[in-house]
Amino acid sequence: MKADSSRCILLVEDDSLLRSALGAALEGPETTVLAAVATAREAADVSEPYDVLVTDLDLGVEPNGIVLAHALRLVARGLANKEIARELGIALCTGHLGFKPRLAREMACSAA
Repeated sequence: MKADSSRCILLVEDDSLLRSALGAALEGPETTVLAAVATAREAADVSEPYDVLVTDLDLGVEPNGIVLAHALRLVARGLANKEIARELGIALCTGHLGFKPRLAREMACSAA
């Protein structure tokens, strides 16, 4: 059960072994992994509120982590107000050594 001061995390990672390892690493006295899912579509189905999104950049299928982060930031906890939605913490990560230019462009467009 979540303590009042703990942060709930939504983890999105398509690699099941990495998802399991990251989920275990993120659990702590002040953090709870609310859900650990493989795709952006599964993440969109999470109905419980969370404070932080941790997502892989390349989820193997569309939409990717950047598109997901942008969308969830705008609808964080069901709020349409963009100023309130920015309270959602977002951490993007990748295991790819070569950062894809397409993802870089999407990140720049999402941040605007």
